[in-house]
Amino acid sequence: MEVELDKIRKLSKQRENENWEFRSFLKSCDMQPEKIDSIVNGLYEKISLQIDCKTCANCCKEMQPELENEDIINLAEGLGITTAQLKEQYPCH
Repeated sequence: MEVELDKIRKLSKQRENENWEFRSFLKSCDMQPEKIDSIVNGLYEKISLQIDCKTCANCCKEMQPELENEDIINLAEGLGITTAQLKEQYPCH
């Protein structure tokens, strides 16, 4: 699985038309949005298990993930700081 951001960007650029066509297909297909969400969630569950966030962290570098309170508590405990310190030092919501 590729985790190097520069390579991911390059592949994304190379497949820009293919990605656009797929997004267009999803918007026009007769599948219920809930079914599409179910498929995407299933793929996420399968793929996310293969990613070690501690070695990659691309999601946090490129996006601002939305964290549940439990996530914030676990991260703060793992860093040895309070949740207030975590919220102050890092942009979590």
